[in-house]
Amino acid sequence: MEAELILSNYRGFADDQPAKLKIRPGMTSLIGANNSGKSTLLRFFFEFRSLLSSLSNQDFVQQILTQDSVSFALANTVRDASEVFHNGNSEALIIRLDFAEPNSPDQLSLILKIPRDQATVSGQLKRCGSLLNTRLTGMVINDFKVHTDGPHSSIIADLNGLVELANSLKRCMYIPAFRSAISVTPERDYFDMQIGKAFIHAWSQNKTGFDIRMAERISSLEEDIKRIFGYGSLEIIASADETTLHLMIDKKRRRLDEVGSGIAQFILVLMNCVIKNPTFLLIDEPESNLHPTLQLDFLTTIGSYASQGVIFATHSLGLARSASEWVYSVSKDDRGRCTLYPYEAEPNLAELLGALNYSGYAQLGHKKVLLVEGPSDVLTIQQMLRLYNKEHQFAIMPLFGNSLINSDSARHLEQIQSICPNIYAVIDSERSNKDDEISRQRQGFVKVCKSLKIECLVMDWRAIENYLSEPAIQRFKGADYHSLKEYELLKTMSPNWSKSENWRIAREMKKEELDDTDLGKFLSDL
Repeated sequence: MEAELILSNYRGFADDQPAKLKIRPGMTSLIGANNSGKSTLLRFFFEFRSLLSSLSNQDFVQQILTQDSVSFALANTVRDASEVFHNGNSEALIIRLDFAEPNSPDQLSLILKIPRDQATVSGQLKRCGSLLNTRLTGMVINDFKVHTDGPHSSIIADLNGLVELANSLKRCMYIPAFRSAISVTPERDYFDMQIGKAFIHAWSQNKTGFDIRMAERISSLEEDIKRIFGYGSLEIIASADETTLHLMIDKKRRRLDEVGSGIAQFILVLMNCVIKNPTFLLIDEPESNLHPTLQLDFLTTIGSYASQGVIFATHSLGLARSASEWVYSVSKDDRGRCTLYPYEAEPNLAELLGALNYSGYAQLGHKKVLLVEGPSDVLTIQQMLRLYNKEHQFAIMPLFGNSLINSDSARHLEQIQSICPNIYAVIDSERSNKDDEISRQRQGFVKVCKSLKIECLVMDWRAIENYLSEPAIQRFKGADYHSLKEYELLKTMSPNWSKSENWRIAREMKKEELDDTDLGKFLSDL
């Protein structure tokens, strides 16, 4: 599922500078200064969840397409409807959702218009930019296909792509920046987070209750926290009066307030993810209260509990580059207007590291650089390094395929060496069979690496997804999915999966499933 959200006149985003954000599986980051609009974008999905969820109801969709005004509910955090409108003009708020039409090359757009200071909506439908007259007398929706009524009824549009999008957005989970309030008694949930005594009671009930699957997920959660913080053993239990949590760390009991806010937010966020099982996780400043070496682990761990992806807002370019496949820059001008635009992937690693002065990665605890094939391989390799307890040692950076994997890469690599001398590389072979030679471009890259004494692995098999084990694939995707043969192309598999899911599958792998491969031996020896 991939769609685009376009917002005009929502809070800081004016109609002449609308926010355009792709909604797709994987990791997406928003980077910008304080008060630039990052949190605003994440909060939109919470504030308008009722409206977005209603788009999976065909009666509601028919109403907004045929009536001038349909009421909807904003989130209870919005005290006055006027809050959500841009204050630089008096125009309506426009929400546009672009999505694919099933079994068609066409793209459909649902345009929702919300009059100024109101919580009512009307809609228009467009195909490839052209308005569809859905206000025809007798227009009707059956099975989410828009029909004209009468003896010669015809289908105007298939909206099942909208249903898929709406079902994803109704189960997204928003986690704000302040998330350490575990021992308070709130009147209600803190945005999408259950906190305070209600949270502690839920922990106790789910850990010891009759739902075996939930108890197993909590046990897995404890294992994640134990690994990340380097404990020998860990068990988390509620106090007898359910006012706090006790942690049995290496057989010594400690209250939650004795171990710091970092681990407290791990427990709070992960448990909420376990309970709510979100599609998309929307998290503000995942680096807050965490040592730099733990930030990437925290992000990928919570991301593993979201079935489709993570959108996170951050101040850290190093974290954004390390974790996300797509990066957006958010800024605000002196008139208070926000802008959002893609932070284009820069296939000049030396320039990127130089701009960061390597601090963006060094602050994450990384002392070495590992260059990998492309953006989707960054998190996959990070998860594989985790099997060898080396995930905190490396800044993993993409080479963007043939953009940098060629014989002209010497200047880039030399400049990186001047910033960080400890550089390694691992690239795809792209072989179709065992006897194929790698391309001239890749041969040239290997030759450059050898001349610079950079250890470079050209994987024996075709690409990184060919190393994903069948047990790991089936644990994540289900019994209908199978592993690739050594030189098989992912897109030829049926059923197949998205490359953006590779890291989630790699997270399910066991060390022995990788050990005997050339890639496993390379990572082990780093």
